[in-house]
Amino acid sequence: MFDWLLSVAAMTSPPLVLSVSWGEPESDITASYLTSVNNEAIILSTMGVTLIVASGDDGANTRTACGYAPDFPSGSAYFTAVGATNGPQAGRAEVTCQSDLNGGVITSGGGISNLYRATSTSATSSIPYWQNSQVTNYFSTVSPKPAAGYQTAGRGYPDVSLLGNAYITYIAGSQQSLSGTSASAPVFAGMVSLVNAARKAAGKSSLGWLNPALYAFSSKFILNDIKSGNNKCNANNLCCSQGFT
Repeated sequence: MFDWLLSVAAMTSPPLVLSVSWGEPESDITASYLTSVNNEAIILSTMGVTLIVASGDDGANTRTACGYAPDFPSGSAYFTAVGATNGPQAGRAEVTCQSDLNGGVITSGGGISNLYRATSTSATSSIPYWQNSQVTNYFSTVSPKPAAGYQTAGRGYPDVSLLGNAYITYIAGSQQSLSGTSASAPVFAGMVSLVNAARKAAGKSSLGWLNPALYAFSSKFILNDIKSGNNKCNANNLCCSQGFT
């Protein structure tokens, strides 16, 4: 990840929207590596580049075991994390994509970062300032409460969610139905690219780092606030007590 960000930052005219479908548990990441990635992400944001990442396909846990396992780089404040929903493609209401519900195949990744806790403007809070009210409100109102063991004061993700189930694709000439946040993330990236194109036509700059504006103006464009579902099961249908509703 770090070397890739370095190579993009070295470009004279880098792509203005980048979609990332790679991730790993934060527990595998050192603090120094996290800092290096964040620093490069900041540099790219000053160049007008938007970094978008799939939030993962194993809910709040890992592919092999139960236990809160925030994902990297979804937990970085400088990436916009995209989760997955399910339902509209089959004429049903849009809900969180869950491997244990309606053929979801995967479960949308999401949680609270254990590592990224440094973008608050308040000395008394570790939640990024631009999502402080949303994260605080979630924990004060959610019912039932999540099982113990999660971080309560950190960067929450995903930031947005899009349909992530049953995409018709062609691989080596063969039609396949695929699901995952690696489908929803590039779709969102395409939307951001269209906004950038409209802004360029109007003589404006590209969007760059999205998150502060995304939360500040969320009431202007949220079409469907996803409040149904949970992320307790992973893509192998291992269902745990840990997870978020």
